[in-house]
Amino acid sequence: MGIDTVWWVASWSASGHCATAAFWAEGRSNPLTQWTDDLTLVLHDQPEPDAEQGRMLANRGVRVISGRAEKVAESAGRLTGLVVDGEVVAADAVVVAGFMRARSDVLTSLGLEAVDFKMGEYVAATHVPAEPTGLTAVPGVYVAGNVTDPGAQVIASAAAGLMAGASINMELIMADASR
Repeated sequence: MGIDTVWWVASWSASGHCATAAFWAEGRSNPLTQWTDDLTLVLHDQPEPDAEQGRMLANRGVRVISGRAEKVAESAGRLTGLVVDGEVVAADAVVVAGFMRARSDVLTSLGLEAVDFKMGEYVAATHVPAEPTGLTAVPGVYVAGNVTDPGAQVIASAAAGLMAGASINMELIMADASR
């Protein structure tokens, strides 16, 4: 995942801190405030919150730090925080959300390209657009699962595969009937 990694540092103790980086846009840090009263957002190359976002973060008690998360800090093999621009931000836990890139090399060879998958204005992943049946912009090429729906879990991906398979079967039946 490398550079695409999004850092979340969380604390569930009364005295700890919770720091996060990126993903704050569109209110993504807000659910973490349900788990801790001590949350710090590290922007990590993201723009400063606008006035409304800043107000909302402040209303939830979220401290905002401009800076780049470099690595986790530890002592005696235990997490102690997150290193941000050379300074340690204390934390008890780190939660990391990765950026999903559609593995689409085979699809690229067929003329399809992965495009940005947005959550609001935030680019959360890449995916190959498809109809609900799995049909892509290239006739006869179907996709299912995370390559087209980055948020799909196993059961949803399996269901999409079933739908694509049924659609392919119907396409073949219709082709035979049209001869």
